[in-house]
Amino acid sequence: MAKQKSMISTVRGYNIRCRLLIAALLLVIAAIISFALLPKTTRYFLASKNVFSEASTRLGEDKFYKGETQYMYVWFADNDKGRFYIAPMEDANGNASYMVVYVPNKYIDRADELVEQTREFENTGDESVATKTLSCRGYTTKPSAQILRFLDQYLTAVEASNDVRESVCDYMFVMVPPTEVLFGDATFYIVLVLGCLIGALIVGISAFTGRYMKKFKNSLSSKNISLDELNADMENASTIGRLFVGSKYIVEANMSPNVHSMYDMVWIYSQRTNTNGNATTYTVIAYTRYHQCLRYSVHSMGEAEQLCRHILKVQPRALYGYIIENSTMYYSHFNELVDRIYNQPQIAPDTGAVETVAEPQEVAAPQEVAAPQEVIPSVPAAPQEVAAPEDNSNDILRPGI
Repeated sequence: MAKQKSMISTVRGYNIRCRLLIAALLLVIAAIISFALLPKTTRYFLASKNVFSEASTRLGEDKFYKGETQYMYVWFADNDKGRFYIAPMEDANGNASYMVVYVPNKYIDRADELVEQTREFENTGDESVATKTLSCRGYTTKPSAQILRFLDQYLTAVEASNDVRESVCDYMFVMVPPTEVLFGDATFYIVLVLGCLIGALIVGISAFTGRYMKKFKNSLSSKNISLDELNADMENASTIGRLFVGSKYIVEANMSPNVHSMYDMVWIYSQRTNTNGNATTYTVIAYTRYHQCLRYSVHSMGEAEQLCRHILKVQPRALYGYIIENSTMYYSHFNELVDRIYNQPQIAPDTGAVETVAEPQEVAAPQEVAAPQEVIPSVPAAPQEVAAPEDNSNDILRPGI
């Protein structure tokens, strides 16, 4: 039973490895963007400590915190975007301390409610009155000279003692709404990170759901190929890149697995393409009697020649090479081509070798096509007799192998 599923297992195993690798790569890209290009944004969302629970003497410059408190004193200064409040804290010894908190306009109403709540608590001493909370992430920084001047004016106005003045923390806490982070200057990178994370999740899940195998199984079903037949054909298959080439079928073990019968191919040729004068790609183009154009990517011209020989061995009457006669026959006289390949009797060999027939003559028009047996393209008698390829390194298409 395990042997019957060997090809399915091979294709599934390749997909699992590739998809997990892609998911890991997307996670790495997301991590690089997060910690290299968006260090402050990342620290903002990863902040876990509550600044109001920290000792005021342990705060530092440009540190990110969660900010969650139920108590707030009056505000003493403002600007167009928010107000500066004073909030109670404690130092490392548990003594009372005070910190300047910048509250954006978005949270001013809630901050004012906390001011009233704090007064009620001070008057009654009843902690149960503290039912409202202000919560917003942010960072600590040194207050500017102007802020300190306004603070000093306020403390003077309320006749604050020297102990109170000395208990004011050296750092202020700036609340930053998440909308400013998500829709600020770093929006593009944040979207990119989220896209990478979502993509990694989708690709990672798809590796184990096996939905990519549906197309492969449907391909088997549409061609009436059983798993037993496929596995038997692949038992001694040749491996060319990600292709498994058996005696009848070619299996593409890639991200979109598929299977095709070499017997259905009516025209094949190899193609070498130069990209930007540097990268070179090698492809075998195969047209089928069902008007499909199949493209098999390989690593070298040698692999392309090898794949073409495999196909010609199964379907020796297929047109071979990118030449004008073959192009005219396929595009202008397709029905004649199919009839010639599949309906004409095979030429019986004399000595075990395939008899070589004449080269195809030029086809001017359908009514002038010569008898079928006179225009069958030459088929290589054996792989070793295939002529050495010419050096056409700058050609996109080359005639034959």
